Amino acid sequence: MGNGADWLLPEFWRPGSGHEVDLKLLKAVSTPHLVDDVGHWRGRPLAWPVTEQDRMDAALFVLAVHRPDLLLLHLFDLDGVQHERGPMTPEALRAVEEADANLGRLLAALEKSGALFVVVSDHGFLPVSRQLRPNVLLRSAGLITVGADGKPTDWRASFHANGGTATLRLKDPDDAEARSRALSLFEAKLHEPASGLQRILSASEAASLGGVEEGAFVLDAATGFYFSGSLEGEWSNPSPSRGYHGYAPDRPEMTSSFLVLGPGLARRGDLGVIRMTEIAPAIAGYLGLSLGPETGSPLPIFEPPAKP
Repeated sequence: MGNGADWLLPEFWRPGSGHEVDLKLLKAVSTPHLVDDVGHWRGRPLAWPVTEQDRMDAALFVLAVHRPDLLLLHLFDLDGVQHERGPMTPEALRAVEEADANLGRLLAALEKSGALFVVVSDHGFLPVSRQLRPNVLLRSAGLITVGADGKPTDWRASFHANGGTATLRLKDPDDAEARSRALSLFEAKLHEPASGLQRILSASEAASLGGVEEGAFVLDAATGFYFSGSLEGEWSNPSPSRGYHGYAPDRPEMTSSFLVLGPGLARRGDLGVIRMTEIAPAIAGYLGLSLGPETGSPLPIFEPPAKP
């Protein structure tokens, strides 16, 4: 394989736009002629917005016509449905069935090739009804200053919101006074009934769960709540979403799926809980590639290569 992708149909969209001109932009950032070639191959052009079925057909086209060494396909309608309607709703279950059917088509196309077939997912979901805005409290405490246009002009501490967790960043990592003031705010909030906070993780506790120690501390939301980085509104607001992820990984609902089928497997059956960072190095090793030591140890699921 060469550097980069030989055939690329990227995930591309402009938030809030459904204009058909975006299809022209998609063609511009894709491999030349790929979008049209997929349309000719299947007998109808790609529409806009590009659907899950369009992405599936593009993958089947590349597989059938170009026979790649590695094919990567992202099916993400289920994620969008769970955000919009919530996990385990009829709409979400229908999206699971559609994704399963699409994977069945791909598996059928690979059935006689002897290829390795891997299904991975990156997170689970929890239902939500309220959105928490921790930066509103920092703004009220003077740790974030905002101009007349509502945009920040300066800050000493700010939360990076990631769904079910929010990490406090300090402008000056040695600003112990800002950290202490922020921590006091949220320790008090933690003890308020129905505040939406489940716990506060220290930097070392977050690192022990697989995070990094760049933040001063991390907020973990209770079920039914998630974080926004907004500076406007109240601490707790009605949620525009019905489902979210990004909570601490020791929550059972955050576990996801890993399925692998193909030759060379040394382990079969239930692998238990594995670290997501073990997957890519394992697949790379199977392909005879190395991702470098910083990626972590590979999941030991393959037979060792035969000695020459």
